[in-house]
Amino acid sequence: MSKSNKYTASYITKAAFIAALYVVLTELSAQFGLSGTNVIQFRISEALTILPFFTSAAIPGLVIGCFLSNLLTGAVIWDVVFGTVATLIGALLTYTLRKYKWLAPVPPILANTIIVPFVLRYAYGFEDAWWFLGLTVFIGEFVCCGILGMLLLFAINKRPTFIMDKKEQSIEQSEHRTFKDLFPPYVWICFAYLLTIDLLVFYGTRPFLQYLPVHDLSTALDGKIPFMPAWIIVYYASFLSWLISIIWILMEDKQHAYRLCGVYTIICILSTVCFLAYPVTMQRPEVTEPGLFNDWMRGLYIIDAPVNLCPSFHVVISYLCWRGTFGCERIPIWYRWFNLAFLILVCFSILFVKQHVLADIGAALVITELALQIGRLTKIERIAFAIERLFRKNKDKENQIDAT
Repeated sequence: MSKSNKYTASYITKAAFIAALYVVLTELSAQFGLSGTNVIQFRISEALTILPFFTSAAIPGLVIGCFLSNLLTGAVIWDVVFGTVATLIGALLTYTLRKYKWLAPVPPILANTIIVPFVLRYAYGFEDAWWFLGLTVFIGEFVCCGILGMLLLFAINKRPTFIMDKKEQSIEQSEHRTFKDLFPPYVWICFAYLLTIDLLVFYGTRPFLQYLPVHDLSTALDGKIPFMPAWIIVYYASFLSWLISIIWILMEDKQHAYRLCGVYTIICILSTVCFLAYPVTMQRPEVTEPGLFNDWMRGLYIIDAPVNLCPSFHVVISYLCWRGTFGCERIPIWYRWFNLAFLILVCFSILFVKQHVLADIGAALVITELALQIGRLTKIERIAFAIERLFRKNKDKENQIDAT
């Protein structure tokens, strides 16, 4: 095994270990009644949020661990989503501020204190004052991150090789990579662009649908596919998978990032035409049975109306995350196979939870592959490079004017 592969394997192993440890500690906290849906929560696993101080492998480890923990402990979907987002923000900022030991627990404390009160208010129905919710979250985070976390930090700091191998110490400490080095500005600009056009197309077309006739592409075969609420786990897990995959692809280099943006623009244009030219809907089952998965299904049906179904954006983005890894040297081959396997699971999940029919999957695969080929043949990333050059040229002119 080459040195690079050994480092990759070590990185993945540490991330997986941290994720598993986070899940175990969260479950222990729940068993002892320290966490749950109480206003004040003492989730012992939050002590691990200082680990990005030592290794960047803790970032995916904490994010995946938090996501799985919230799922397994029966949290509502908004807690699963925004709790994971808070963990991601805290982990990234802790890694960025790792030169300052005493600031390690501050980002997760602040991220949770700001975000979690909204979850408690709107997802769980707590009617307490905002300041009270923020204070109680702060107390729990201060105890777990600020006290337990710092005790863990000092314990590990005596023997950092416990979590960092020599090569990683060289990368993390000798080179002193900053947040900007790890995530260049173009990564976030591209990510913001992708998110913006996605929301514009998916939700911006909905007001026009009330004036158009709708169609149902369901077939007899679709009718034979059973309704299986448990597959909602895959449906929701796809959001986390997309986040990791897209940012990883964007981090490869500007050419891959700009091409991804160009290809997704083509996809959105083609999808808009489909949504408006041939609006599609479908009949959904009535979910009346109790249970966690059924609760999630009812929540999904409330927030996501059965419109703009063909092509399925769940399949579009999952397929793009798989195909987008082609040619990315920083992304290991195993992750490409993982994305392919996850794509297949997503296709099954949207059928089993009755969000789409078979035709929506076929349309998504055709449109996405067509956009990829158009992007490849036209070298569509050149448009973004031209915009960047124009922006720099104008900025240089402004600097010259200011200098004179």
